[in-house]
Amino acid sequence: MAIRFVSIIVVLPLTLFLIACGGEKRERVVVEKETEEELVIRHPAHAGKFYPGDAEELKAMVENFLVEAKSKPLEGVIAITTPHAGYVYSGKIAAEAFKSASHTQPDTIVLIGPYHYAPLTGAAVFCKGTFLSPLGASVIDEDLVQLFMDKVDGAYDYPAPHYQEHSLENQLPFIHHIWGDVPIVPIILNSGDKDFAKELGEGLLALIQESGKEVLIVSTVDLSHYYPIEQARVLDEAALSALCDDDPLYIVETNEKGTSAVDAPLVFGAVNYAARELGVMKPSVLRYGTSADFSGDESQVVGYAAVVWSLTQE
Repeated sequence: MAIRFVSIIVVLPLTLFLIACGGEKRERVVVEKETEEELVIRHPAHAGKFYPGDAEELKAMVENFLVEAKSKPLEGVIAITTPHAGYVYSGKIAAEAFKSASHTQPDTIVLIGPYHYAPLTGAAVFCKGTFLSPLGASVIDEDLVQLFMDKVDGAYDYPAPHYQEHSLENQLPFIHHIWGDVPIVPIILNSGDKDFAKELGEGLLALIQESGKEVLIVSTVDLSHYYPIEQARVLDEAALSALCDDDPLYIVETNEKGTSAVDAPLVFGAVNYAARELGVMKPSVLRYGTSADFSGDESQVVGYAAVVWSLTQE
């Protein structure tokens, strides 16, 4: 059957963010569709900006980050959290989390992170198609997507915001370098309460317990934004401490109170809830840093952390 593609170009308004926190000008989005049988491809929107667009340069950068990472590969890794800023700011920290999970052999990776560009109700799931990076291509695991949608009332098929969002895209070069073209389940969100965080956590739990597949959760969260470094450290310490509280959803509460200031408390809460239900006592913070580590500017920093949930962590 001959395949004919129709390109749909959506021009989005411009919004400025700093690459240190993962923000960008909005870009034109191209969606490719087959005329008879839909073929959806999510092309890299931020290659050449947040990370090198050249495959060989990117591969060398990711490999160097992983070689220099001090974390040991762990067994029984259920989930990791990485930053999603430009690689020059946070790539070394992201590598610590990815290296800790590098001995796992996932059938599917669940990607969950924040949406930065507009208000978003519920969880937007990219339900079918392929995500590309300069280092590979990951098809959507439609079976796991359906299971997650069945478990989470607030999750819905909404691919549109994924085309511009950088938080999940920034993880793909590490994923493709370590695991190749592994299938994925992409989920983004940006608002909700503790009840929704728990609902999301139960959905993640179902993917691990009921799918019959080896599932790794790769979540992405940045910490406080644009505070002087001393204030940022206080807020970030409170956030990372909240993850170890007896209440796995306490991080959502601290963000609501303003004692922490992460950009995706629901993501932290959902992952923390699922991992605790599976028997992880508490997460381990592998490395913490700020944008000042690269820029030298301590007046307004963004915080980053690498976190792992493992059944065998030391």
